[in-house]
Amino acid sequence: MKKYISNNFSRNIGIYFYMDKPKLTIELIPSTSFYTNVRSILPTKEWDRLRKESYEKANFKCQICGDVGTNQGYRHKLECHEIWIYQKDGVQLLKELVSLCPRCHQVKHIGRSIAVGIKKIAFAHIAKVNKWKKEDVEKYVGFCFQEHKEKSKIKWKLNVKLLNEKLGVDEKLIDEGLRSKTLGKPTWKRKKKKKKIVAKKKRPTKKK
Repeated sequence: MKKYISNNFSRNIGIYFYMDKPKLTIELIPSTSFYTNVRSILPTKEWDRLRKESYEKANFKCQICGDVGTNQGYRHKLECHEIWIYQKDGVQLLKELVSLCPRCHQVKHIGRSIAVGIKKIAFAHIAKVNKWKKEDVEKYVGFCFQEHKEKSKIKWKLNVKLLNEKLGVDEKLIDEGLRSKTLGKPTWKRKKKKKKIVAKKKRPTKKK
């Protein structure tokens, strides 16, 4: 059994997981980088172009398990996922965009999946794709959360040069997005505001 290190960051802080590198991995975003992503930075039209190009490049199937969302109870086939590298110098570097089925994407963001109540579904999918037992899944998830805790102690500097250099995004759009975009909480994190019901006052009837 090999000693799996998810990236250079884990090697530096001495966090290891004793198992071969899994086919389906978890990629928790540090809390210091929450809500900062390509989709938030770019205009909707440009993001749509990138994700559709990613789907086409992947031959319209998940790049990990080969499945599609329409086989999993969803109306859409794929979702676009951002892969980041966390460097020694505190830079969060965008490596690539990949196309995943909804289930694999839910595993990538396991913290969100647990928060919205689909923990069992996500854990089962990890076990299925990686051919693991329940105990293996639980150990691996624990390893990922430990790594996440350490990563969240650092304020990461975003580097999305890939968008311009490899994916043809106008540098001005990127700069404007990074400089002026207000990044809000995702819909699943927002608290729904209760509508106040105000009783309408009855107008006094005029006496004839």
